[in-house]
Amino acid sequence: IFLMSISFTSSDVFYYLGIGRLAGEYNQNPYYIDMKSYIDNNNVNIENDTVMQKGYSNYWANTTVVYGAFWTIICSIVSALSFGNIDFGLLVFKLINLILHLGNCYLIYKISRKKIFPLIYGLNPFILIEGIANVHNDMFVVFFMLLAIYEVYRKKKLTIGLLFLAMATDIKYFSILMLPFLIIYHFKNEETKIRILKCIQYGAIFAIFAMIPYLLYIRYINVFLGLSEQSKK
Repeated sequence: IFLMSISFTSSDVFYYLGIGRLAGEYNQNPYYIDMKSYIDNNNVNIENDTVMQKGYSNYWANTTVVYGAFWTIICSIVSALSFGNIDFGLLVFKLINLILHLGNCYLIYKISRKKIFPLIYGLNPFILIEGIANVHNDMFVVFFMLLAIYEVYRKKKLTIGLLFLAMATDIKYFSILMLPFLIIYHFKNEETKIRILKCIQYGAIFAIFAMIPYLLYIRYINVFLGLSEQSKK
């Protein structure tokens, strides 16, 4: 039902598809130019591009990307699969979010080893409406954060866990709040001084992971303005 319904309380998915189209199809850097400015200032013909039409009329059309670089890469891939058709693009995004939702339920089970928790999460109306019907990118954030927890908690692999956490952070920046907890938990049996040193060491590794996607987009420091802009919104 939620897969086939329209996004009835949010238009964010049209902004996602629009910035992906702007970056992928029109070869523009969405961290420095917004959809509306690009189309208006360059007389771009979007008559046959319903993805850009919908993006242009979106509430966020005059806003540069406020999300991390990994999210822009994801949007570019999904919008490429839309072939400029907004209905097909929306369906592709919904299918991906549905798969992620099932993946999140599975990861919750693998972490908790109790069936009740994935059931509580998977059947939560708020998750179904916002994640699948309204296609919010939080589904991706939760997926990579759960992968990070799984790798550290069950597999005892901190570096891989930090890689997944960096992916989550490069979608929505608040994910970084989990960083010290993962490192301290991994070294919970060490002395306090060792744990502090490990936080610095693995914090640097995390920073490298988080910076890699930005190499595709960074020109100057303005690429990071989305950090404050996302927090403000």
